[in-house]
Amino acid sequence: MKNYIHIKTALHAGVLILAFFLATAGAQAEKHPNEEGDSAQGAKLWAQTCSRCHNMRNPKEFRDELWVAIVTHMRVRAGLTGQDTRNILAFLQQSNSVARKSSFTKSSTTSESKGIAGIGVSSQDVLARGKTVFEETCVACHGDDGKGVVPGVPDFIDGNGVLSQSNEVLFNHIVNGFESPGSTLAMPPKGGNEDLSNKDIKDVIEYLNATFGS
Repeated sequence: MKNYIHIKTALHAGVLILAFFLATAGAQAEKHPNEEGDSAQGAKLWAQTCSRCHNMRNPKEFRDELWVAIVTHMRVRAGLTGQDTRNILAFLQQSNSVARKSSFTKSSTTSESKGIAGIGVSSQDVLARGKTVFEETCVACHGDDGKGVVPGVPDFIDGNGVLSQSNEVLFNHIVNGFESPGSTLAMPPKGGNEDLSNKDIKDVIEYLNATFGS
């Protein structure tokens, strides 16, 4: 009889412990969707981590909700931290948001191009601000040398590359996001930094032209 009581007590304790761990895991899982990921860091992790075992996959192969399931599954196998996982997911979902957009409409181009006035008049202050924007938002994918650190990122040093385009085109590519022809990666709108203002974007364009342009 005593043995039966001991066994029953142990089972009850085991159930309580299991319930505690399940509740804790559930609480942690609920937190993750509310924690923001860094899409720029995610792009770098996507290239550096995922390509070691897989060929570079196009983020647009799967819908957002499918990427959530895939990334959650691969997190354990790839040894990713929770923040790494959120960063990669942010990049994938923002790449999909670029793909869902059609080519730039006349209305969006016109409205955003109103902020172009003033580009082309460089000063040390403008270049310093542009450098700060580049280092905080762009360098993770484009690299300090402007040649790109992940596959599919354009080379700013190329004389016939992206910097050969007009400032208006560059401005709209940064504002709306852009995917180079033949590239598997898309730059998310504002490089994934929604806090960038039109002035920040104009300053970084001046910095890019002055630093990497021919």
